Amino acid sequence: PLDSVAIVRVAPPAPEEITVYATEFGSGVGSFIDRNVIGGRSYRYRLTASTTTGGEYRSGDVSATVPVFANQLAQNAPNPFNPATTIVYSLSQRASVAVSIFDVTGVPIRRIEQGVRDAGEYAVEWDGRDDAGIVVGTGVYFYRLDGVTGVTPKKMVLLK
Repeated sequence: PLDSVAIVRVAPPAPEEITVYATEFGSGVGSFIDRNVIGGRSYRYRLTASTTTGGEYRSGDVSATVPVFANQLAQNAPNPFNPATTIVYSLSQRASVAVSIFDVTGVPIRRIEQGVRDAGEYAVEWDGRDDAGIVVGTGVYFYRLDGVTGVTPKKMVLLK
């Protein structure tokens, strides 16, 4: 019977193996995210399982290249929209961020996303409502990604 499982990472060109996850067999969560990697680099991973009698089983290596993300705020889609639109943004590193909607005078309408996010790409939907849940009127609105540098606000149009 199996006793424990582990995920081992090999980071070329260094040949050393690093155990990045280990648990007793049957107590794992079924997935693992390696947060100690660098964008643009390739890594190899292997699953090892140990038996209660001292035996060990090793899977073949699996290669993965970590994508490189930039701090970016994409144009919403669809645009113009009615009744909802999707806003996509990406982060180059872990950050505390917020995505907010403003009217043409700069008055905040709604914060649709807030929290600490890891590097990667995210999509959030705006349903055309303000913070009170009231549907806003036809018009031009702006959205902004706060918490990172180098990202400019974008404009969108709600048509009814």
